[in-house]
Amino acid sequence: MIDVAARRAGLDPVEVRLKNAVRQGDVTLHGWNVRSCGLTECIEKARTAIVRGRKPKEEKNGKIKRGVGLACMNHVSGNRTGNNFDGSSSMVRFQEDGKLVLYHGESDMGQGLGPCLLRSQLKLWASSPRMS
Repeated sequence: MIDVAARRAGLDPVEVRLKNAVRQGDVTLHGWNVRSCGLTECIEKARTAIVRGRKPKEEKNGKIKRGVGLACMNHVSGNRTGNNFDGSSSMVRFQEDGKLVLYHGESDMGQGLGPCLLRSQLKLWASSPRMS
């Protein structure tokens, strides 16, 4: 989405990422001071590698299209002590039609977090005392 929005605005997607990148000394929305961060350096290295000839050649009328992507994310490390909890919560709701819906505030980046959370919630629910 960043690439699409940047291109529509006439901007370089890499420059948009660099302009908005977290840097050492920044303060997060949770109020944490970023003491170390190499995101801008990583973006610059990726740009250099892409420009150096890693751009794939398009085949005319080919069925397979190739491209190069760049994405950025954040991972907090070592900040789960005391009052600095940076986690989230989850909730399981039984719908009127009998379906079970899991709401959670964590990101699933392809690791199967949704099913994992649902299994853990169901296991907890199954072991909880039942009200009669």
